[in-house]
Amino acid sequence: MTDDRKRSIMLNIEKISGAILPNTAQYRSLDWILSKDIDINSCMKDMSILQRYVLAVFFDSTNGQRWIKNSGWMGNENECTSWHGILCDDNMDVIGISLDANAVGGTLPRELTELHAIRTISLYNNIIGGSIPSGVNKLRNLEVVDLEKNKLTGTVDFRDFISSSKSGSLKSLRLSFNQFYGTISRSVGSLESLEDLWIAGNSFTGTVPKEMGALHDLETLFMYKNLLTGEFLDSLTSLASLEVLDASFNTFRDTIPESIGNLKYIKDIILQSAGINGSIPAEIGQLRELRKLVVPGNDISGQIPEEMNGLHQMTFLQMNDNQITGFIPELDLPVLLSLDLSNNRIGGTIHSSVFHLQSLRYLYLENNLIRGTIPFDFGRSLSLEDIYLRDNLLTGTIPDVVRPGVLSSISELLLNRNNLHGPVPDGICNLRSTTFGSLVNLWADCETNTEGHINNVCASGCCTFCTAGKNGQKHFLRRRKHVARNVL
Repeated sequence: MTDDRKRSIMLNIEKISGAILPNTAQYRSLDWILSKDIDINSCMKDMSILQRYVLAVFFDSTNGQRWIKNSGWMGNENECTSWHGILCDDNMDVIGISLDANAVGGTLPRELTELHAIRTISLYNNIIGGSIPSGVNKLRNLEVVDLEKNKLTGTVDFRDFISSSKSGSLKSLRLSFNQFYGTISRSVGSLESLEDLWIAGNSFTGTVPKEMGALHDLETLFMYKNLLTGEFLDSLTSLASLEVLDASFNTFRDTIPESIGNLKYIKDIILQSAGINGSIPAEIGQLRELRKLVVPGNDISGQIPEEMNGLHQMTFLQMNDNQITGFIPELDLPVLLSLDLSNNRIGGTIHSSVFHLQSLRYLYLENNLIRGTIPFDFGRSLSLEDIYLRDNLLTGTIPDVVRPGVLSSISELLLNRNNLHGPVPDGICNLRSTTFGSLVNLWADCETNTEGHINNVCASGCCTFCTAGKNGQKHFLRRRKHVARNVL
């Protein structure tokens, strides 16, 4: 390579990196280009050399020698065909960097924003620190930015992504589980082409800007595990394409608005411990695609809307640990897997329709004010694994299981701390035998109470935990199995 050629390359690189100082990633990468990469770049156009330089700076800045997979990198082979995680188009321009779960560390260099053809930057589940480099708005072809599960910090200036979005390219921005802080700026509403916005697991504060409601193509919005406050739901009900909303574990102070019925395509609403109060509006019944309504750990009051019976796609209905009153309506939810209404103030009786849900596997109704008897056909289900009825006001006897094969999947049956009387039936006890069932935990009021009586006499080896009844000593509330995604 001639001296003139070297000077030309150096001038072009300085336009990208500015003055290059010794002992930097830029200095080492320039030295590699001029002294070690000569076999392949001697006949290259300047733009191709600049591309290799940018990738070399990226490799050095992110501790490439320590990556799990770095085959080809910094070798003389073509970066488009031989460097692990690099994807190019027909013009040999880099259009993708995909190095998920690869021990990529260090920091992201600003030179990365010189890859003008790039469409995907996917660095999920690594150990990258520092901040997002400025200049991302120059990448007009950028479609996916996935920096989830790293150690990135600082504030996020959503304006840096606006030019990419204005060109209609940026579809997915995934920044969850880093160490970002500060507020969500109003400029987020200008990311018009976004379909995925994932900012969960950070330390964002303040309110959700109303401008977020302008993201009409948005399909998934993950904001859980932040420090967000105020009201936000009403402005988001204009997101006509939204399918998944998860804003759990924040400190909002909001209600579920009637306009929730506008979210015609919503599949998952997950608002666990999010500071939600008020009642659930009847308009929830308009969400015909809804699969998951997960709202435990809030201050929701009022009754369960009967309109929810039309939600035939519902698989998870979790409303535990609220202030819900009224009664459990007759349920016609054919694919429901989990129903959790525990730790509320629900009264009335248990309608037998609950036990007619053939897909139901987990039923948690504990610690309410439910009265009446246990439906005689409660054991007809073949799918139920957990039935938690403890800590209510149930009366009458415990129904027997008279038909072989019923409750064959049952693992936990918790009936204690009620006003039930009579022995635990033999058919129930037989489920403790591997011959007839798989019942591991059977709780009943089989302990002598203060009046010297045993409410539910239990055969030897049958019950696994005994209490003395509603007037007996208060025992610990056992942690139940959570079957929904920390959805979660």
